[in-house]
Amino acid sequence: MLFLKNFHFLLKKHRFFIVVFFLSVLPFFRLSYADNASTGLQYYQDRQFEKAWQYFSKPDAQRNSRVQRNIAYMYLKGIVVPKDSEKALYWFLKSAKQGNAQAMFDIGVMYGNGQGITQNYQTARQWHLKSASKGYANAQYYLGLLYAQGDGVEQSYEQARFWYARAAAQGHASAIVNLGNLFYEGLGGEQDRVLAFMLCKKAAELGDAYAQFNLAELYRTGRVTSENPGKALYWYRKSADQGTVKAMRKLATIHDRGWLGQPVNKPLAREWERKADAAEARQRREEMEP
Repeated sequence: MLFLKNFHFLLKKHRFFIVVFFLSVLPFFRLSYADNASTGLQYYQDRQFEKAWQYFSKPDAQRNSRVQRNIAYMYLKGIVVPKDSEKALYWFLKSAKQGNAQAMFDIGVMYGNGQGITQNYQTARQWHLKSASKGYANAQYYLGLLYAQGDGVEQSYEQARFWYARAAAQGHASAIVNLGNLFYEGLGGEQDRVLAFMLCKKAAELGDAYAQFNLAELYRTGRVTSENPGKALYWYRKSADQGTVKAMRKLATIHDRGWLGQPVNKPLAREWERKADAAEARQRREEMEP
């Protein structure tokens, strides 16, 4: 009993120092959690996935929404761990519950593509809307696709324009391309081919291979802008270097027939045909993969 009295006396007397002690060690425990999550995320960013998984496997790190999203993606794609769509969806949902817009988008993609779950465009749209409302450009772009194609929603080029424009404002290259196509054809609003050309050029400069091919076609044919064989050839090559089969075949034709001021070069034409055949075969293999 005397010991307890002395203990309480000491506790009261030294309370200030005890509080200071606990406050000083608290950051250590927080740092441990932060280190597991941030270290794993850094390894993931560096594509050192096995090392990332070692940190992601720690229970404290698994409270981090970005870690949860990356775990889900690793299960979805079979990175380090076996492919498992159910586990992927589980971790995406955990991350989305914490407000992670990218995870919300990923869930929408899973439902939209039927990746390991029953395809459901309406559910996909709901998740894309949640993500898009947080400003996630990929979700805004996918909403544009859903409305343009009428997948799970009533087709509306006007709505497609709206969502493409939201994503395009954030520099989303594919959204810029599709927005340009709508302006070119006059779908969902006014037709403005000059603006369509400007959008196509912007997307091409951002590295979009599809836009690069389209821009080359515009320069070759002189539609909207004046003919420019040099720029046409430049953008065909840029697109082909990214694996665009149409661009490769166009280059083959250019060198085979001597178009765009180029001399006839049969060997170079055959080389581009071989590249196109190889790229096409690779795409078919990828499409057949589960």
